[in-house]
Amino acid sequence: MPPPTQLIDRGEWSTFAPAFMQLAAQGPGVAPAQAMAERVNEILPFSSARLIVDMGCGPGQITAAILQGYSAELPTATRIIGADNNPQMLSQYAARRQKELDSGHEYWTRVETATTDIHDCAEFANDSVTHMLAGFVVFLVPEPVKAVEAIKLKLAPGGVFAFSSWESSEWQDLMYYPKKVRADLVMPSPPPDWTQPDSVRQHLQKVGFQDIEVVHAEGYLPFTDYEEICRFILMKMPLAARVVAQMSDEEVLQTHALMVSDLKAKYPTVPAKMLGGHNVAPSPLYDVLVVGGGPAGLSAALTLSRALHSVVVFDSGVYRNQKAQFMHTVPTWDHRSPAEYRAAARQELSTRYNTVTFHEAEVSNITKNNNGLFEASTVDSLVWKVSSAGVLAVGDLAAVGPALHIARQVQALVGIVNVYTNGSEELASAIQASIPAHHKSDIKTDARHIARLTKEHEGSQVTLHFAGISEPSQEGFLAHKPGIVLTGPFSGQLGLELTPEGDIKTMLPGGQTSKEGVFAVGDCGTKLKTIANAVATGSNAAAFVSAQVQAMLPI
Repeated sequence: MPPPTQLIDRGEWSTFAPAFMQLAAQGPGVAPAQAMAERVNEILPFSSARLIVDMGCGPGQITAAILQGYSAELPTATRIIGADNNPQMLSQYAARRQKELDSGHEYWTRVETATTDIHDCAEFANDSVTHMLAGFVVFLVPEPVKAVEAIKLKLAPGGVFAFSSWESSEWQDLMYYPKKVRADLVMPSPPPDWTQPDSVRQHLQKVGFQDIEVVHAEGYLPFTDYEEICRFILMKMPLAARVVAQMSDEEVLQTHALMVSDLKAKYPTVPAKMLGGHNVAPSPLYDVLVVGGGPAGLSAALTLSRALHSVVVFDSGVYRNQKAQFMHTVPTWDHRSPAEYRAAARQELSTRYNTVTFHEAEVSNITKNNNGLFEASTVDSLVWKVSSAGVLAVGDLAAVGPALHIARQVQALVGIVNVYTNGSEELASAIQASIPAHHKSDIKTDARHIARLTKEHEGSQVTLHFAGISEPSQEGFLAHKPGIVLTGPFSGQLGLELTPEGDIKTMLPGGQTSKEGVFAVGDCGTKLKTIANAVATGSNAAAFVSAQVQAMLPI
C-alpha cells in the first residue's frame, strides 16, 4: 500500500488537537490572527457584523483576536461561531472558551461551535455570513478551490472573507528534517499556488472575489528549550509525526539531534523565537456595480450606501460635459465646476461611507452568466462580479410584498427581523411561506394582537405590549411605512387624481397632473421620496412649465 500523500488527514488532526492547545496563546498563529482581524475590521467593521465564522477554528486564535480587540463594538445580535469538521478540534475550542470564561473574559459567552466541512460549509445558509475568517486551513485541505467556492456562497452580499497561509517558516523547515535522514520518506508540501501571493490572487479572482488584497506579515514560534521544541515539532506536528512511525528509533534520535544542532546554530541563545512569513488575503464581495463616475453614478452610489449596500464605481475619467467649465440647475452648485463637484461628491462618499470602492478604469465588457451574476471586464484586465429589528406589517405594509421589502432593508442593519402582523395569522403564514429557506432563521413572524407601544429611554428601543397575558417584546427599533397624507387642501380643491397610495398621480417625465397646467414635483408626486429625486423632478417640471408658458406668450 503506497504511503499517503494528503497533507494532513482527519486522524492526524485528531491526534494533534491536544498539542495544538499549547500553541493557543503564544503560537505562530497568534500574530497572523491579530493582523487578519485588524485588516478585516478596516474593510468591514465588526460593528456591522451579523454572523462571524472562525472556519477551521483550531484553538480559537482568530476568535480571541476578534473578541479581545472588538468585543465592545459587536452588536448584541451578532453570532460568533467556531467551525471545524474535527470533533477533537472543536473539543479543544470549547475548552479554550471555558478557560477564557474562568479567567473572567465574559465576552466568550457569546461564542458557539458548529461541525461543518469547509468544502461545503453546509451548516451555514447562503448569503448569511458577514465575516468569514480562516487561519491556516485553506492551503491544507484536499480541495482548496472547492472550499473557497463554498465560502463565497455563504458570504452575505458585501461580506468579507480573509484567510492566511504560510509562505515559509523556520519550524516548517525543521518539520521536514526526517527526509535529511531518510530521503525515501514521502512528505508532501503545501501547494505553492495557495501559498504565494500572485497565485492566491489569481485563484480568488477566478472564483469571483473582488478587491483582493494579499498582505505579507510575520508569525513567531517562541521557545526556551532547544530539545523540547524540536521534540514537539518532530513528534506532535502532523506531517513529521506521520513519518516518524516509519523510522527506527536510531533514525528518530539522529533526526532530533540534527534539528537541535541547526536550531542552536541559528539561535545561539534562548529564549528565542522562530520566524515565519504568511499571507493574509481579505476579499470582500459587492452588491452593485455602477458604471460611470458622473453625477448620476455618484448619486446612485450614495443612495445605495445609505441602504448599506456595497458598491464599486467604475470611473473612466470621460464625461458627457468633459469640456464644460460650469454646471447648472443644481442647488448650491450653480455655475460651478463639474470636476470640482465630482471631486467633492467622491470625497464625501469616501469619508462618510466604507461601502464604496472607486476603480479608475473603463469597462470594456459586461455579461450575465448562467448563474444570474453580472461580470464587468475593465481595460486593466480585471473581472468584477456581483451577486444579484422589527417590522410593523399593518396599513400599507399589510401585504406580503411590502412587508418583506421592508424586512430585507431592516436586515441590512440587524441580524434578526421580527415581522408583527397585529392579529393577522393569514398574513403571517403568507409571509413565512414567501421567505427563502436560507432566511427562515433571520426573518420571523409574530401574529399576536398589539395592545400598545412604549418608547424606552435607551436609543430607539421600543417595547410591544400584546393583548391578553403574552409577554411583551422589546426591539432595538421598529420599521413601518405610514400612510401618505398630503399637506394642504390643494389636491382636493383642484380635483387632482391620486394614486392608491395617496400620492398625486403624475405623468412622466414632466410631472403633469390630471389637471392641465398643474404639475406635482418632489414627495407629493412620487413613491421615491428622496431629496435627489425632488431636485430631479423639480428641474424636469420646470422645463415643461417653461415650454407651456412660452407657448402662451404672444409672438
